This record gives sequence, C-alpha cells and structure tokens, in this order.
Amino acid sequence: MSFILLGILNAQASGGGIPLAGYFAGGYGGSYISTVNKYLFADDSRSSLGTGLSSARQSTAGFADNGVAGYTLGGQDSGGQTSTVDKFAFADDSRSTLGTGLSQTSGSTAAGFANTGVAGYASLSGSSVINKFAFPSDTRSTSSDGTYSECFGFSNGSVAGYFGRDDGRDVTKIAFPSDTKTTLSNSVPANHESPSGFSNAGSAGYYIGGRDYPTYYQTIDKLVFSTDTVSTLGGTIGVGVYGASGMSNNGNAGFYAGGVNNSNWRNICQKMPFATETGSSVANLANTLWESSAFANNE
Repeated sequence: MSFILLGILNAQASGGGIPLAGYFAGGYGGSYISTVNKYLFADDSRSSLGTGLSSARQSTAGFADNGVAGYTLGGQDSGGQTSTVDKFAFADDSRSTLGTGLSQTSGSTAAGFANTGVAGYASLSGSSVINKFAFPSDTRSTSSDGTYSECFGFSNGSVAGYFGRDDGRDVTKIAFPSDTKTTLSNSVPANHESPSGFSNAGSAGYYIGGRDYPTYYQTIDKLVFSTDTVSTLGGTIGVGVYGASGMSNNGNAGFYAGGVNNSNWRNICQKMPFATETGSSVANLANTLWESSAFANNE
C-alpha cells in the first residue's frame, strides 16, 4: 500500500522533461477501484489517468524506478487474490502488465520500496517472502525476511529500504546492495494497523496514522536514517485513519491519501512539507478509497 520515494526538487525531470508526479493506484471505496490518481508536484494538481489498473483491486504494493516507471503489485479484486504486476511508463503514463508476476498471490496488506535504477522490492501479506524485480529487465527473484504482513515501505535512497509490520512494532531494514536484513525492534511506537509511509531520502522516513481498534491514530512518527531512531512528532494528521497510502517528492514533501475512519472511506489527500512537518489538504482524490498503492517519479 505503500511506497518509496526518491528525487530532486525540480518541477521537471532532468532528462526528457517528464513532469515530476506522484500516483495513487486502485483501492476500495465500497467497490474495487481501478482509477490511478496523479498529482503533479509543480502545482499539486490532480488528474486521473486515461488507463487505470488492469483490474480494479485493493491492497496492492507499489514502487518506482525514477524517471522510468511505477509499479503496482498484487492485490485483491472481485475474483480473489492476484499476482498481477502493472507497470506505468512515466513518459506517457501508458500501462503494461509484466509477463512474470509475483511469486504468489497477495490480497491483504502489502508494501514496496525501491533502490532506484537497481531493483524494486515487494513484501506480501501473510508471507515471509520478498519479491525483487531487477531494473530495467523486470526479472524476479525472491528472498525471505522472516516476518509477515508488511503494510508500509520506504527507502533511504541507495542506502537501505524499510518495511513496517501491520500487526506489530518491528521494522525490517534491508541494506543495499547486499540485501542484508536486520530488525529494528519496537520501532513503531504502538501496534498501528495499516499506517501509511513515505520518506525523504538522506534524512528520514515517516509513518502516519493507523489503527489499534477502536483507536484510530492521528500521529506522525519519524525514523531518522542516520541513527534508525524513532520519535513522534508534535503535530497530527487531524483525523485518525488506517489503510491510507503515502508517496513523496523527495527533498520537498510527503503526501498521504485515502484511508478509513470508523467505516468511512476518505478522499482527502494531504501534503506534509519536510521543512515544517505539518500537513495541509490539497486536491481531493477522484474516489473515496482505502488500501491503494502509491509510487512517485522524482527524477
């Protein structure tokens, strides 16, 4: 549901003039959704892609190869759990579906991040298996992280990626390029079910909201990459939600959108500048939705 996020501040990509943008793909809002919402970082305007997901579904993972393409992986559709991987080319937002999907079907909490230019990683619900897709070939390999039900992911540039648990307090850190895994114990301050996550590469990762029923959290937690220590920020997101999704314009701001509060699906998208770590609303999503995937082009 969640995704990774790298890049620079410019409103235009350095190579080829591709506009920098973030995407929220699919989700559930009373029915399964195939719409892909696109937010231009130059002005925070929103549009819907002409071509959505190959099937309407929720609980997908997402990651991106900056300057090239974003990926939406797995998820639950009307036929059940899927292993489908959809790829969106940033040059024209066209969609293709990879011939090799996930190693197994996935239909609940899932998360992704990427080491841009090298590979994307997806952790699947109910499984200890991590799927790794090499860039640009999209060949897939698998490994185990020994944990289950990851629900958010982000990366610190080309240094490491992080997966957060859906039902616990541990975070799995995967060092690049060795893929060595370590566990950051008790790095989530409470048992937050389905928070969203995004990162500011070189600085910190953030996880937002979540639920420990009947409590819906409004908190913003920050993991500082230089020390891998976590603190809770003084500000909040205003309304507690779980199952939201996050992506970011690296060096500038993180975005989190959708989610559920007491069975009410939301279409709110908020932007949190890294300079102030305070959120405010931007253009609403096209749909109310829960458990979409997110990815961004920041280069």
